[in-house]
Order: sequence, then C-alpha cells, then structure tokens
Amino acid sequence: MVKNEVYSQIAETFEYQGSVNLIKYLKVLFTPEEGELLLEVLTPVTCKQLAERLKVDENILSKKLEDLRR
Repeated sequence: MVKNEVYSQIAETFEYQGSVNLIKYLKVLFTPEEGELLLEVLTPVTCKQLAERLKVDENILSKKLEDLRR
C-alpha cells in the first residue's frame, strides 16, 4: 500500500474521508506499517489468524499489537 494511502483509508473507515487534520494526526500516531495493521484489526480476528493473513510471524505481530494497545 502507498505510504499516505493508508492514512486516507483509516480516515475513510472512520467516516472522515478527506479530513486533512485527521490524516495529519494519524501520521503522528502511526507509522504506515502500524496503520496497515490497524486497518486489518478493525475486523475481529485472532492474532494467529491475522498473522496468517499478513504472512508474518505470530510472535512479532503479538508484540506489535501490544505496542499499539499501549
């Protein structure tokens, strides 16, 4: 996914499509990789299922999710 596109998709998901201020805020809060992860976890899923879908190691993903939770 294109770096800035992820922020636009998050804004659209929360029904703030085209909100320049929200996109700026999201860029401060999340890296593009974290933004992609956020988009994936908006649908209820287990860590194992998400790791399989994203083709990443479950332990690494679990740590990233814990970091996002904080």
